[in-house]
Amino acid sequence: MRFTLAHRAYLLLSGILLAVIVMGVSFNQISKLSKSANATVAHSRMVIASIKVLQSSVQETGAMITLADLTGDEKDRSACNTKSVQISKQVKELKDQTSDNPRQQAYLTNVELALNKWNDLSRQLLSPGEHKRALEASSLELLRKTRAQQNEVNVAIQKASVEEQQQLLVGPFAVVDTIIWFTYAFWTGIALFLVFIGIGTIKLVRGITSPIQRISEGVGLVGKGEFSHKVSIQGENELGDLTKQFNAMALQLHDREDALKTSEQRLQTIVNSVGSLIYVKDRDGRYELINDQYEIATGLKRKDVLGKTAMDLFPKDIAVNIVTHDRHVVETGIPIRYEEPHAFGQGSYLSTRVPLKNEEGQVIGTCGVSIDITELKATQAVIEEKNRLLAERNKDVEKMSRHKTEFLASMSHELRTPLTAIIGFSELLDEQTRNLLSEKQLRWVGHIRTGANHLLQLINDILDLAKIESGQLSLELEDFAADEIVPEVLSIIKPLAMVKQIEIKPPVPQQLFVYADRIRLKQVLYNLLSNAVKFTEPSGAIRVEISEKDKMVVFSVTDTGVGIKPEDQADVFEEFHQVGETTRGIREGTGLGLAIVKRLVNAQGGNIWLDSEIGKGSCFSFSVPLGKTVERYWSNRAPQARKIHEIAPENGRPLILIVEDEAAAQELFLDALPHDEFSTVIASTPTEAVEKARTLRPALITLDIMMPSGNGWEVLDTLKRDTTTKDIPIVVVSIMDRKELGFILGANEYLVKPVQKNVLLSTIRNYLPATEEQQKVLIVDDDPLILRVIGDEIESAGCTVLHASNGKEAMEVMESDNPNAVVLDLMMPEMDGFEVLHKIRCSDKFKEIPVFVLTGRRLTTTELEKLKGQTSAVLLKDKVWKGELLRHVRAVIDPLEKKGMPA
Repeated sequence: MRFTLAHRAYLLLSGILLAVIVMGVSFNQISKLSKSANATVAHSRMVIASIKVLQSSVQETGAMITLADLTGDEKDRSACNTKSVQISKQVKELKDQTSDNPRQQAYLTNVELALNKWNDLSRQLLSPGEHKRALEASSLELLRKTRAQQNEVNVAIQKASVEEQQQLLVGPFAVVDTIIWFTYAFWTGIALFLVFIGIGTIKLVRGITSPIQRISEGVGLVGKGEFSHKVSIQGENELGDLTKQFNAMALQLHDREDALKTSEQRLQTIVNSVGSLIYVKDRDGRYELINDQYEIATGLKRKDVLGKTAMDLFPKDIAVNIVTHDRHVVETGIPIRYEEPHAFGQGSYLSTRVPLKNEEGQVIGTCGVSIDITELKATQAVIEEKNRLLAERNKDVEKMSRHKTEFLASMSHELRTPLTAIIGFSELLDEQTRNLLSEKQLRWVGHIRTGANHLLQLINDILDLAKIESGQLSLELEDFAADEIVPEVLSIIKPLAMVKQIEIKPPVPQQLFVYADRIRLKQVLYNLLSNAVKFTEPSGAIRVEISEKDKMVVFSVTDTGVGIKPEDQADVFEEFHQVGETTRGIREGTGLGLAIVKRLVNAQGGNIWLDSEIGKGSCFSFSVPLGKTVERYWSNRAPQARKIHEIAPENGRPLILIVEDEAAAQELFLDALPHDEFSTVIASTPTEAVEKARTLRPALITLDIMMPSGNGWEVLDTLKRDTTTKDIPIVVVSIMDRKELGFILGANEYLVKPVQKNVLLSTIRNYLPATEEQQKVLIVDDDPLILRVIGDEIESAGCTVLHASNGKEAMEVMESDNPNAVVLDLMMPEMDGFEVLHKIRCSDKFKEIPVFVLTGRRLTTTELEKLKGQTSAVLLKDKVWKGELLRHVRAVIDPLEKKGMPA
């Protein structure tokens, strides 16, 4: 068996470990015995203290018994009994504390027995009958026995105390011998530890130093190139193994030296086969290697180049350039690439220099590659000229695109402004002069409003298409349930389909989720459904389906309409292209709807296609990416039935009719409306809602749109057409975000669930009769018609209207009349809306006044960022601007009225 250096080390460590173990065990036992002695002393002292307390209590109780026997007083007898019980309890507690010590339990048991006998004699002596016989001989005898028994109790207690004190003196010394023995063991372990270390170290050092010295001498010889030298060391240990490995390494170095020479020859062959110039230099720039192509290009022979620098070989100007780049690479250690001229002749080279580093990361030279780029530069010059011409054309295209955007923005403002006036005045005529106009005149007003809305929709479509083509379309992509948007769109389409008695079949509910823009997806689905209604014969059918295919969610809208010819199907998604007539025999729309739909679907990562047959109908399908499963906005599960307590109508409290089918939502409404301010009545079905509205004539109605038993839109339309209920304010509170349709059907306000309590209360209070002074609203617009339309809407909200036709006049009106809010147009002469807004926000007097921007132009992202944080709202003059503006103005004016601020 080999006795290696490792074995020696293990033996030394084993002896040291044994000594350490002896020391550790000894020290641990000494610590445990010391702790045990301390614990015994502490316990004995505690017991002695408890015995002394017990002895004192017995003496005190004996005196009390003697007194009670003499006086016969009931209170003294009761005190004696109480004291006896306490003494018994003290003995019991002391026995519990010493339950693990048989010796202590023995003498405490003796005390307990004597004490119990004493207690029995005491109770007999102090019984009421005994006092009457106090002078009798039997009574005196009983008193004598009691005192004698008390002495026995004291004797038992005294014995316990003496025994415990003796234990206190003797107990700690019981472990002294053991501690002394372990102390000897501890010091013996230390001695063994030192002996093993001394002897083991001497042996180990002697076995290592001598062989290492011979190995060191061998390393020196091998370092000088004497690879045949061998080191001889006797012994079967690690140093012997190391010697064998050293000798083997020397032999390998000899073999590798030969292989290196072969490798250098092979490397030279490889670099000679490369078409570029390759060269290697040392730190001082002396050539160590070049290839054949280098010789051909420079006309210099290898033997004339190796060992020389560029200053020795090339003209001074070229050599200085080469040396400068070489020095830069050596000093920085960073590769470079640069263009340099031919050393001898015309043309250019693209040269690359890289540092050569040793294992320590130090730069020991450079390696260069030079590629002839003379022809490449000529080609590049041609390409650059073509790029210059292309850039000039791009500038022209960008200029034309910018002019187009500016033209669309300007024209949208110029067109929206008169259209807004036309729509506004036609609505005022319809609302305020309905009883004064004939049926024919009302029909004319309806034609005016319909035509204006059609033109406004055309403008919006053109601007949407321009925004998509210019890449300015922003999408808010999110994960949501695919069938969430269908009820919202169907609620708008169904009234149109009901006119033609077309049945619309909704999709079967599925657990499919999409990753898309919710608003844009509803826009796509609405466009396809509205087209289906237009091109479907009366009493036809439309079907909506949702499915999954290839990790995409597919929406399909199928109708039984007139169909599309095969030759027209390829162009159906082109701009301004209409492929057929509606069921009324005319071409409707702008021809932009499907073009916008296609671009919206493509922008969301989807595709759109159609299948159609003349006379049978069409099926438009589009796909969007499959999304992650998320929580739905709404649930089809019926809520748990709850008992809802309506608030009975009382004088002085306005009555609110809550139209809501879900019990949970009803309860939330009742909790939100203060009982001391409102009376409430609930209607759970459309029929019940209409009946209670006609019967009770509430001050205000809150209306949910989505009800399983009926359509909320029909309720809204019925109430606004009924002469008994048309003047009742109706606030739509629904999960569906269809404000446009709500305002068209006559809703006074439209809130989208979930609604905060303060917003709901503020909205309801806005439409209830108010007694406060009117607030002032300044309207700034350069168009007199728009001033009139906006002014009429603001006055209908109970506010005083101030007018200004430009920015300068607006600042003058603000100084003189101090308005509470400002409605501001952006495009005005002299001073535009941006400058007016800047002056307002820089004024200490007006900087807190809310400003609402109402404009007819589409704002750029830069303009929106400029307005962000400085305005209370930015509104576009479209179909629903009136309702939005009134909502924002009321939200600001209402708190001012509650505070009683002057107008």
